[in-house]
Amino acid sequence: MKILKYSKKNEEQIISEVAKALNEGKIIIYPTETVYGLGAKIDIKDSVLKIFKIKKRQNKPLSIALSSVSEIEKYAYINDLS
Repeated sequence: MKILKYSKKNEEQIISEVAKALNEGKIIIYPTETVYGLGAKIDIKDSVLKIFKIKKRQNKPLSIALSSVSEIEKYAYINDLS
């Protein structure tokens, strides 16, 4: 396990290291305003399965974070409720 301590000076280095870890299929732990979150690349099946195992989940879904609304259709069915 590697712990990265954030500062504005090392922000680019941290982003690079975290991206590398995710691309290698590793799991990351990151702070939010209220709790710590677990992160993995959603398109690496083994990584997602690791999170299910860590959280001891079988049928309860995981939330995902996306960088844009347009990405939603890759992972979810969208119907027209307007």
